[in-house]
Amino acid sequence: MSTRPNSTTLTDVIELPAPLKASALSTGLALTKWARHGYDDQTDGPDRLSLLRRMARVDENAAYRSVSMGLGQIMGFNAAHAGYATAHAMYDAFRDLDAQCRAIVAVLPALGVLQPLKDHDWVTTATRYNGPGERHNEYDAKLASAYAHWRFALNTGQTAPPEHGLGLWSRGPEVRTLQTSLCAAGLPTVVDGIYGPKTAMNVAAFQLAHGMPSTQGIADQATLDAIVNADADPIPQGAREVATAESLKPRSETIQAASKLNVGGLVTAGIGTVTTVGGTVQAVSSSVSSTHDQVNAALDKADAVKATLAHAQGLAPAGTFEHVGGWLASHPMPFVGLAMAALGGLCAYLARDIIERRVLAHQTGATT
Repeated sequence: MSTRPNSTTLTDVIELPAPLKASALSTGLALTKWARHGYDDQTDGPDRLSLLRRMARVDENAAYRSVSMGLGQIMGFNAAHAGYATAHAMYDAFRDLDAQCRAIVAVLPALGVLQPLKDHDWVTTATRYNGPGERHNEYDAKLASAYAHWRFALNTGQTAPPEHGLGLWSRGPEVRTLQTSLCAAGLPTVVDGIYGPKTAMNVAAFQLAHGMPSTQGIADQATLDAIVNADADPIPQGAREVATAESLKPRSETIQAASKLNVGGLVTAGIGTVTTVGGTVQAVSSSVSSTHDQVNAALDKADAVKATLAHAQGLAPAGTFEHVGGWLASHPMPFVGLAMAALGGLCAYLARDIIERRVLAHQTGATT
């Protein structure tokens, strides 16, 4: 078997003793370098398990460290990051789905993907988790699509396919027919048989354009019939799916209030930043001047030598903390500025999130 790390940051080349390595290479159980053709003999699950058992007879530890396991396809050599003493122990534990999910959460910090995930930086996330070859499988695009899918689902409460009609999570030839009909009706839609957010928004746009009741992007039977029998006239621009915050603002008190909060937050953050910088410069200037006078006076005192020695030994002279506390009390502006900047930034962030959710709710038909 060949080592295929979860990421470029956790590369673990599994070495075998020379006799075992020669045996594994000669029988096709190992490769000197990972390559995609190394999976040619692993077309299905039984093939992979058979290969694993054969390699385990050569070297069990190497066998289990060389395979990717579970929903997260975690490499065996990352077992310690997943919370297991050995790769074999992780393999045995992964018979339980909950254990697989917990392991995925456990390895994310070690792979350095938490911050890219928070930033929705799908390329960095996929590269760090799957390695530089992730582009071949378009994992970054799949992550972006999955995020959009779940965001739509949670905003509309559609966490399962509808009992009647078609909606988010629906798949198959009926969805493909609907998508083809949407294209014919003037709403360009990817025809892939997967009812995703774009398909749902196009259904909502069709309902709006034809005066039909909104079903939050679900294609009920009436909507399906209407779309299939619709004329091939382009849906006019300005329908739900192309709505923006600016177009909704005149008739949305929520967006109006959030826009004011955003502006107020940005202004407060700006004032806070200026206050922090100005206060710091003033405080430093004042401190430097004061310190200069004190040093000149201290040169005539014998205890200056003791203070110097104390500093050299890594010991703070008596009164240091009182001096720091006094400095903070006499120069509060930098800290007031920091607090204002933080509060303003938080207000602006919350305001933009409110606006974004309101626009999405309108686009999906959740609100009018």
